[in-house]
Amino acid sequence: MVRPRVAATRVPQDVEMAELIANLQARLYAQEQENQGITVTEACQKFNRLARLCPYLLPTKGERVRRMIQMFRPEIVVVVDNGDRPPLTVAECVSRALRAEFHLTEAKEEKTR
Repeated sequence: MVRPRVAATRVPQDVEMAELIANLQARLYAQEQENQGITVTEACQKFNRLARLCPYLLPTKGERVRRMIQMFRPEIVVVVDNGDRPPLTVAECVSRALRAEFHLTEAKEEKTR
């Protein structure tokens, strides 16, 4: 009789998984607090890294957009999330944020002149 080959896998305990998820969410919150001084490009890089590492934290498009908006500085969030039509995709969110960052940088340069 030939036995079927079964791959040896270790199934994590529910408690361990819950602790892992809580730890990752706490780290995500801490990183959001650090994001106050980063550029849009740096925020996108961090977001992409987190999205690859923790895909279960971003299950829907709406959740991805919401998390992406949280990565931006407050003055950019106001511009991106404002308006009659909120961003529906991450790409649209990033596009608005880049434009807002450009205009905010230009306005700061004008004030210093």
